[in-house]
Amino acid sequence: MLIKDSASREVKPEAARRRRSPDGVRFLRPSHRSFLGRFHACGGTRKHGRAVTHLARYQTLTMERQILMQNQMRERQMAMQIAWSREFLKYYGTFFTLATLGLTVGAVKRRKPALFAPVIPLGFIFAYQMDSAYGTLIHRIRGEAETILVSEQDRLELPHGTPTFESIEKARRAKSSLSSLLEK
Repeated sequence: MLIKDSASREVKPEAARRRRSPDGVRFLRPSHRSFLGRFHACGGTRKHGRAVTHLARYQTLTMERQILMQNQMRERQMAMQIAWSREFLKYYGTFFTLATLGLTVGAVKRRKPALFAPVIPLGFIFAYQMDSAYGTLIHRIRGEAETILVSEQDRLELPHGTPTFESIEKARRAKSSLSSLLEK
């Protein structure tokens, strides 16, 4: 790398201590013999181009990491929801079994079939929980969600549209001016 001082004379590279930033771009620090800003590097546009390329690569990597992190968080939340459904099913299954046995025995002993009626809605709830914990409910819900995203996009729009930087900044300014008025 060619280094020149302010009088456009070539200076040995040892005259300036070189330092690299974490992204690999070189910075020149003046040696103890010179003043700050006395030296400059030739070919700055090439360095600028590399810095821009590096920045774009860094932004791409950051975006990919954020997407992967969000996907892992979604997967963990779904796993927690399925685990919760399975745990709830254990307790509800026990309740359903005891309630069904008790209502059946009561209906037979008293000869009143109406006592057996609560088993029907409890059975629907049990079937739903079983499907949620071990069945294909999640796959059916995912399919329905994909259909909504494709064919019913208008149902997904937010009131007043997607928030913009200007709308958020306007709300922030209104809140900060309101809080300053309340403090007075």
